[in-house]
Amino acid sequence: MVYSARSFYVHMKERLYIFAIVSFLISSVQQPLNAQHMYDSLQYDLPLFELIANRWNVDLYSTTSTDSTPVQLKLHNRITEGIRQAGNNYIRSYGPGRLTGYSIEGATSGQSVILWENIPLQNPLNAYTDLSLYEFASFDQLSQTANSDFTILGNGSMVPALKCSTSKPKAKQSFKTAAEIGSFGSSLVKFQFEHNHKKWISKTTIGNQSSKSDFPYEHLNGEITRLDHAENQAFNFQHSQWIKHKDNQNTAIHFWYHQSQKNLPRPFANIDSNQKQADEFVNVSVQNNSTILKDLDLNSFIFYQINSNYYEDADADLYNDNRFESIQFQSMLKLKPTFSIGTKAQFFSGKSMNYEEVHTHFIQALFANFNRGIGKTKFNIDTGLRVEWSDRFSMNTGGHLSSTYFINRKHKITFNGEKTFRYPTLNDLYWIPGGNTALKPENAYGLRLKYFFKHKLLSFRINAFSRHTSNMIIWIPNGLIWSPENIQQAWARGAEANMQYVKIFDKINTGISLKSTFTKATNLSRINQHDESVGKQIIYTPYFTGFWNAFISWKKNQITLNHEIQGKQYTNRDNSQSLDPYTLLNLRFSKQLLRPKAEWNIAVNLNNILGQDYQLNLGWPMPRQNFQIQISYKTISE
Repeated sequence: MVYSARSFYVHMKERLYIFAIVSFLISSVQQPLNAQHMYDSLQYDLPLFELIANRWNVDLYSTTSTDSTPVQLKLHNRITEGIRQAGNNYIRSYGPGRLTGYSIEGATSGQSVILWENIPLQNPLNAYTDLSLYEFASFDQLSQTANSDFTILGNGSMVPALKCSTSKPKAKQSFKTAAEIGSFGSSLVKFQFEHNHKKWISKTTIGNQSSKSDFPYEHLNGEITRLDHAENQAFNFQHSQWIKHKDNQNTAIHFWYHQSQKNLPRPFANIDSNQKQADEFVNVSVQNNSTILKDLDLNSFIFYQINSNYYEDADADLYNDNRFESIQFQSMLKLKPTFSIGTKAQFFSGKSMNYEEVHTHFIQALFANFNRGIGKTKFNIDTGLRVEWSDRFSMNTGGHLSSTYFINRKHKITFNGEKTFRYPTLNDLYWIPGGNTALKPENAYGLRLKYFFKHKLLSFRINAFSRHTSNMIIWIPNGLIWSPENIQQAWARGAEANMQYVKIFDKINTGISLKSTFTKATNLSRINQHDESVGKQIIYTPYFTGFWNAFISWKKNQITLNHEIQGKQYTNRDNSQSLDPYTLLNLRFSKQLLRPKAEWNIAVNLNNILGQDYQLNLGWPMPRQNFQIQISYKTISE
């Protein structure tokens, strides 16, 4: 998998060495995304399986709530299921085990950033971050930034970002194991080891997930047939190490190795299509936080990634082998609690069967951020600026201005405005045939207005947004060859509303949450005189999504019922073809058994119990009724 990196940054060698030496001599970032940028973060806690708690946490949107209860949302172990139910997010899936993209606020998946330990994982070849690879990674926490946080994250972050992280162990030693079986031959096994000893804290996770699906679906001609043995196999290994040094210095080291193989026939292909895909990657992150003076911190990280992807469809005579390397450096000087300034360098190298040669991209950035409370914290202002230099594009600038007004302990209003940009990917520029080296970066201007209310165990939030994107990159056909061009102007606007209420009795707890979103994302320009897409909804962007969840718990038992509604999605630019809307009803039973220094969790999930026939993407049917049985065991030594 590993290939020579000599050509990776040969023309930037001196700059790389200088930056690396300076970064590590000064020593660097524990959290490049500090809490000041997370005022309205939507945050989910990701235990292996949900744990029954005596106190229910319903404030999902404010880490600065007057109630100091930790922000949590009980989820299953499937990341995509939780995200899809979380609000105005949309998961664009090509079927079980296939490419799964994350998008929000009417943006494309390429404009949505996925973070691992606060570091962007954007794929420089195609911009997509495939969530299907992360279904069983050892993430303990999943959060979504309140806005794009462009000042810190940089290129690609045109909408709120999804953030995955691993928490420190709380006990001295613990061992966790879990198993899952389900319909269609799915299985899952996970082992997790934790060790906490003064200055040396570690967590290691090993997991394997496999499935062999042959569920029935309705063919385009009305016949009922079965998916012909879709096979998926994934292995994950993660290790995190936290080290506390003397003189107020902390270091965190994170390692992640993933390998997966997929074999999935395409159900509605015009010709026989037996597709195979193999993915393998290694991510390594070293982060450091040093306190220089009483209110002055210096945070830095270095991140290295190498990724290999192989795809083939022998029946359609399609083959492709992609590899890329990425290295990132960032240092940020923070004057608590108001001001921070930093620099970041990124090096990308891409290699593909569809490239003539190895291509590289170098980016250097400077950024600054200012945060200030005014009037006894009644009013807060946050503003930032980012400047980037690229060896392939002209200098770009972006930034944001955000203000929050705390009306009282129950109400607050936030306004956010930002200017962001995103570079073309290496595939956009160099793919053969069709690459276009004349592409310009996308630029976007966005506004958001939020209102938040919380009283005891009742909370309500409404968010309105508007974003205009120019130079939007779109692939269009030129004869038999598709090629990307800066043609489309897009306007995405809409609103989302969320409400949660929990009632606690002596022996029984019950609660309900309601979430809905309306998104109108339209094209504003024509490709040519025959283009009928102006004013039409952008493909695979549903107008409406909704979700409600109700639970009842007693002792250590819980029953949860949730209902998901997905509106119509158009599958072509002139909106003449669409996927039908659908609803999904799911039921979950769970029980916790506590023993001395041990804990058992048992759950049964009944999914799509009404047998809805639906598709998330044209030509990829999804399962009807299906189930999972989950068992986990944890032992702790205090």
